[in-house]
Amino acid sequence: MLKCKDLSKLPSLHHLQYITGKSGTDKVIRWFYTAETMDFSMWIRGGELLIVSGTVSQSQDFDLMQLVKQAIKLRLAGVVFLCGPGYLKEISRRSVEYAQSHNFALMAIPWDVPLVDITEEIGRAIMMPDTGRDRHRLSAAIFGNLSYAAKTKLFSAMGYPYSEPQCLMLVCYDRPTLDDAVGDRITPEDVEELCASYLLQHGFSCCDTMQYEQVLMLVACGDFEPQALLGEIHDLLKAHYPEMTFHISASCAADALSLESTYEETQAALRIAQACGDDAPYIFQPRGMDEFLLMSHEPEYFQHYAEKVLKPLLVYDAKNHSDLLKTLEAYLETNGNLQHTAERLFVHRNTLKYRIQRIEKILECSLEEPRVRFMLYFAIRIRMFK
Repeated sequence: MLKCKDLSKLPSLHHLQYITGKSGTDKVIRWFYTAETMDFSMWIRGGELLIVSGTVSQSQDFDLMQLVKQAIKLRLAGVVFLCGPGYLKEISRRSVEYAQSHNFALMAIPWDVPLVDITEEIGRAIMMPDTGRDRHRLSAAIFGNLSYAAKTKLFSAMGYPYSEPQCLMLVCYDRPTLDDAVGDRITPEDVEELCASYLLQHGFSCCDTMQYEQVLMLVACGDFEPQALLGEIHDLLKAHYPEMTFHISASCAADALSLESTYEETQAALRIAQACGDDAPYIFQPRGMDEFLLMSHEPEYFQHYAEKVLKPLLVYDAKNHSDLLKTLEAYLETNGNLQHTAERLFVHRNTLKYRIQRIEKILECSLEEPRVRFMLYFAIRIRMFK
């Protein structure tokens, strides 16, 4: 995995200067982009190394400070300026200090280094597998529609223990607002590197890839409890980025040769965790009610069913600005225990009794009947995934 601090090790970049010192040099370079104008935002995905040639630095609308601010806002890995006659002559101290305050790397390379050499060497360094982890091979194993024989050959070439019990883990985070300083310091690549380093340091075999800015990690967990492993990863991420909200889901498999369905289960687990509003890691439960609802091939039917069952209560709540549905959910989740429900809702026991009676009257049912409780709770869970 290529980082900014590794650039000076490439043959064509051995004269590279780190203008901002060590600031931002630990950031991972996902790819590179050579700017042709000052407005490059529509061509950027995040994590790129921006290369600024004379075409931009000598243009009439060139503004160094604006370019640096835009690069930081777009979560780039860093910026390399080609400097010299006909190119950028100097980088202002004001721009350097601003970049340093945002842990962002500004670098300079002599103008006479062929751009084709720079881009070719950076591209080759990014594509080369490192430390036994190869994101392209894992992507192929999950999304490439490969045969068992092809997958076996693929994982064998990586030296990965594919026949052991596996845990496919998905990590994502709520994207911060543009005004949030944390957004300037974290990328999916940062999360990927942090998690992979931790797993490798603790003796786990793993490989990882990126999918729609989500980090996918395949871990040979063996006899290790997956829930405990996910908990450690969650604690690790929160320790490094306490302001961020992370969502971690996973699904377990007997081996690494049937990852297509395992990936679908991991996505379902993520939706369940997000619907519950809980940032605690969630592992797909094959016999779970929520999993059944999400994996169903007729979700529209379930939604129609839920709306029909709960409609009288929903109409009452909307008309009276009440929240009897929340009361009903808490009551059912505590298995009809009035004391526990009252404590959960922070209301008096008598107030709760009145609400339960009101719910029974509106829905024309008795909450003492197990069948009714199941039907109502089933409908409530369906609405979570609306």
